Amino acid sequence: MKFLYALLPIKKITYQTSLSTQKVIQRLESKISLEPKKKSIFELVPLSYHGKIEKNTFEIGRRSRGNKDHPPTAQGTIKENKSNPLETIVEVIITPHHNFKTGIILFIMLVFFACFPALFSIFYGYYDSIGFFIFLPVFFSFGFLINYLIFLGYNRKLAKDIQHFIDGKIIK
Repeated sequence: MKFLYALLPIKKITYQTSLSTQKVIQRLESKISLEPKKKSIFELVPLSYHGKIEKNTFEIGRRSRGNKDHPPTAQGTIKENKSNPLETIVEVIITPHHNFKTGIILFIMLVFFACFPALFSIFYGYYDSIGFFIFLPVFFSFGFLINYLIFLGYNRKLAKDIQHFIDGKIIK
């Protein structure tokens, strides 16, 4: 199952900010709540973030929009820059929701089971039905690609929001 970790859209980011460690913690605390906030259908409330901050580590996740939305979470550490004491380094790892790994396994199984009839028709000489059976693995692979790109977009959005929260720049 180690090959699944190569497919996961895990993003490691290092931010550099001119704020002090305590100021970064205060800014993050002001942007997150312990519980996800509910929003009304008629109100236009910006997305809320929930999470926790303990000493110099934090965990932030975006509020889910519904049952089918599984946004990623970010775990990070806040350190002082040893070369420049006026700067702070924030290292963040953005990981997808645990349901994403289940989705990857499901898509791999679907593609495998969709390829099985195509291989069967090739080995037993039913060449007229190969086109139909090749459509299924391509269809499921396209679904996997779309899902993967959506999660990459979620990761990028969360990375930009954290950058905005701490007024930092990405150095790695």
